[in-house]
Amino acid sequence: MSQPLAPLTPIRSASAADNAALLALSAEVPVSTPAFAYTLERSPDFFAFARAQAPRSDILVAGQTEDVKGFISVCFNRVWLEGRVQDTVYTGDLRVAQAARGWGLGDQLMQASIALAHQERPLPVFNCVLKDNPVGLKMNANLAREGITEIVPIGDIGLTMLFPLLGFSKPQTWGFVITRAQESDFAEMFELWQAVKSKQHLARAWDRLQWRSWIEATPGLALSDYLLARNAQGELCGFFAVWNQQPIRRVRLRRVHPLLSGARRVERLLRTTTQTQFIPGQGDILPVRQVLNLCIAGHAAKAFPALLEAALSTGKDSPFLLGIALDRRDPLQYWLDRFAGSRSELVLLSNYRFVHPGRGLFHLEIGLG
Repeated sequence: MSQPLAPLTPIRSASAADNAALLALSAEVPVSTPAFAYTLERSPDFFAFARAQAPRSDILVAGQTEDVKGFISVCFNRVWLEGRVQDTVYTGDLRVAQAARGWGLGDQLMQASIALAHQERPLPVFNCVLKDNPVGLKMNANLAREGITEIVPIGDIGLTMLFPLLGFSKPQTWGFVITRAQESDFAEMFELWQAVKSKQHLARAWDRLQWRSWIEATPGLALSDYLLARNAQGELCGFFAVWNQQPIRRVRLRRVHPLLSGARRVERLLRTTTQTQFIPGQGDILPVRQVLNLCIAGHAAKAFPALLEAALSTGKDSPFLLGIALDRRDPLQYWLDRFAGSRSELVLLSNYRFVHPGRGLFHLEIGLG
C-alpha cells in the first residue's frame, strides 16, 4: 500500500525555480497516438508556451522544487460561448512522472485545477482527452464522484496531422487568390473573425489591439504567417496562420508505427534531391506546424481546401506535418477528409451547461492545447 500522498506531494503554483524540473518531466512523459508516440520539449523556457496560451496561464505542480512529480496547466481565457463573451478556464498538459504513477496524483492535480478555476468565482472549465485514453476520461468522471464538479463530454473533436504535398501534386486555386497577410489586411481579418467566430463556442473574444499584440508577442508567429483567401471580387473569405512552434515547443518522436517506418523508406525513393527528409526516425524532432485562428466565411467553404493546399505547398523543400483540430460536426470536415494525414479523436469535456445543447460548433486551437 502506498503512503498517504498529500504530505509528500504538495500542489502549488510553479515558479521560475521549477523551470529545469518542468522541462525534464515534460520531456520524460510521452503522448501516444495511433501513428506515433512523442514527447514535448519546451526548452529553454518552459513558461514561454504558457504565456502564449492565454492572457493568464498558471502551472500547478506537485512536489518540491527540483523534484516535480506532476503538473497541469490552467488557462484563463475570454471566449465566445452561446453568442456571449464569457470568461472560461481550459485545463491541459497534465503530466505525471512515471515513478509517481498509481498514486492518484493526476486526480489531485485535476482537483487543484478546479479549485483554482473557482478561486474568485466559479468559471466554466473545459478540457480535451484522447478518445482512447480511458485514464483521462476516468479522472474527469472522478471529479463528480468526489463531489467537486461534474465534467461531462460535450463534443467530438477530430485531430488531424496533414501530410505534406511533397511536390507530387499541384495545388488548386479553387477560385481564390491566396496571399500572406499584411498590416493593411488586419482590420478586414478582425471583422471576419467577429462575424464568424462570435457564433462558435470557445473562439477567442478579443479586440483588434489584443489580437495584434498577441501575434506580436508570440514566438514563432508573425502577421505574415497568416494566409488569406480572397475571391475574384477581392472579398476576404477565410484565413488561418501556419505557426511554427519550434522556438518554444518541439515534438520528439519516441515510437513510430511500422506503417510510418515503411513510408519513410518509400519517401527516400520518391523525394527530390533538393528536399529535406520529412519523416524522421525515432528520437528525431518531428517537423510540425499548427493551423492557428482558422476562420472561414460560411458562404465560402472552398476557401478552406484552397488555404490548406497553399499552406502544405509552402513546405515542398522543407516538408512538415500540419496540425489542425476541427469539430466533427463542422461542414469543413468534408474538405479536410480529402487530405492525407494521421487522424485521432478527442473528447471535449466541460462542466458548463448549455442552454441549447448541440447547437453551434466548437472552435479548438490544438496548437494552444
